[in-house]
Formats: sequence, structure tokens, C-alpha cells
Amino acid sequence: MLQPPSDPTDVVAVIRGVIASEEEAIAHYEKLIELARHHHDYVSENLAIEILSEEEAHRQQFQGYLKEYSK
Repeated sequence: MLQPPSDPTDVVAVIRGVIASEEEAIAHYEKLIELARHHHDYVSENLAIEILSEEEAHRQQFQGYLKEYSK
């Protein structure tokens, strides 16, 4: 779960926290997709795939921020 860093001005720590949260969400949606597929719930599977795509895009965006702020 995303918690504020001890130093609220530590932008890199905030970005790393967001990336960790995105990775947790990605793992959750991957499991949900497998469960939905197993139970032949294709509507839920498609919805989870769409959300997973958004979470992966968010992670990529924040990985870019991390690269910029870590210079």
C-alpha cells in the first residue's frame, strides 16, 4: 500500500512508491484475468485486460519519471 515517505520532499521515493503500487495492481489484475478465464467469464476478463493495460501504462510513465529524477 502506498504510504507517504518520511521526507515528503523526496520525489524519487514517492515515484518508487507509485511504481510499487502499480506493480501490485498489475499482479492483481493478472490473477483476476486468469480466474475470469478459468470460469469462462469473458466480460470480466476483457474488463480486467483493459484495466491491466492502463496500469501497465501508468507504471511505464512513472518509470520514465524515475529515470528523469534519478539523473
